[in-house]
Amino acid sequence: MTTSWTVFLDIDGTLLAEWQTVTEPVRQALIEARQRGHQIYICTGRTQVELAHLMADVEYDGVVGAGGCYLQIGDDLVWQHCFAAPALAQLIERLEEDQAPFYFQVRDALVPSPRLLPALERRIEAHLAADGSAAMRTELDHYLSWFTEPSTTARDDIYKVAFLGGHGRDRSGLADRYGDLADVLDAIVPLLGPGSGELLQPGLSKASGMTRLFEHQGIDPAHTIAIGDSGNDLEMLQTAGIGIAMGNATPRLLAVADEVTDRVEDDGVVTALRRHGLID
Repeated sequence: MTTSWTVFLDIDGTLLAEWQTVTEPVRQALIEARQRGHQIYICTGRTQVELAHLMADVEYDGVVGAGGCYLQIGDDLVWQHCFAAPALAQLIERLEEDQAPFYFQVRDALVPSPRLLPALERRIEAHLAADGSAAMRTELDHYLSWFTEPSTTARDDIYKVAFLGGHGRDRSGLADRYGDLADVLDAIVPLLGPGSGELLQPGLSKASGMTRLFEHQGIDPAHTIAIGDSGNDLEMLQTAGIGIAMGNATPRLLAVADEVTDRVEDDGVVTALRRHGLID
């Protein structure tokens, strides 16, 4: 009897390279895997507003989104966990005290603080000055279109808070400042720059959404594969039956992975799926 696998795939650095789209070999590999009875789940720090563009031409069965804060199967939101109001209010107060540009991630939008867009536009100008490629310009236009009007008002549908670096705190300082209210992770969006990061609800990770899916569909974790490249993929790889690091993965992820595939530029996802017999 052929084993049916459930595959969890990170986006940035795994399914697509910076400022690029999913390549045709990867897109076709996912189609073939699903035709053979395997499930494909996008497992990402991003939310639906971003996936609507980034994964527009990709076929998949569901999403573990916002770093594990929600599970979507098909078009149905099956489970979510949003920031508690007291912790969120304190985070906003501290970010404002630090004059840190930040934005909220909700399912259908990115909500910027008043300081965010001016700071982001300066970074965009610097990126374009260094590399004014058409691909970069197109992706930056899409990125900016996801932001709503500025607001620092707490809401009950916020999954994560992302902030720009450069406001006077290093990695350990950020943990000291915000660590009692949230887990501090490195930013997943390269444009945000060094020192930028994300504030995630304590104890949540991509594994949180994965385990909800296991329970919901009766999936045996031993029959799952996870492929990623960065720090927020650590728990994802450890939770799956087979954890695969991209060739471009961080040293920390490479150290815990069961195996390593090719780099994102060389369609490492295709190599991994073929190696395990999910595609020809």
